[in-house]
Amino acid sequence: MARNLDSIPDSEKIRVGDTVQYRPAWGTDPSKRVKVVSLEVTEESREKYGSKVSVVTYSEVADNRVCFDLDDGHWCYASQVDGRVDYDGTGENHVAKVQHRHMREPVQSADIKKDLGDFLVRLKKTDAEHIVAALSEWHEQIGPIEDLDNNKTGLTEERYQDIVQKLVGDTPAF
Repeated sequence: MARNLDSIPDSEKIRVGDTVQYRPAWGTDPSKRVKVVSLEVTEESREKYGSKVSVVTYSEVADNRVCFDLDDGHWCYASQVDGRVDYDGTGENHVAKVQHRHMREPVQSADIKKDLGDFLVRLKKTDAEHIVAALSEWHEQIGPIEDLDNNKTGLTEERYQDIVQKLVGDTPAF
């Protein structure tokens, strides 16, 4: 992957050794500042492995095509990075923010904890089809499990039909 970064100003780059502000735990924890240990630019958005580089552009970060290794022992996707921490001569510092493309504002961890009951899972169509196939095989071999103690666990017939409907849009006939 050929990259010419000569025309990009330094103010729009992040280098190995720079301090960045990022949100750990897939972007759900409060921001913290860490140093960049290594960088990989990926071909597609939100891939974990790519080409090792020493510098990335804000545009690549905004497209979520960078994987960061950090000095706190963690790695993160570009979407978790708020920006590079710039220090001025007075000892003050600020975050030169990245404008992420197609990103919502980060959700605070307290919001996530209270909304866990209504979270949304995104699956590729083939993944949903595989889950439905596995559930169907289980349904045929094992059958529904009655919720004898009414504790809302186990895969009763009603829960099975509900899950399948959510995965494929309609309930298959068995």
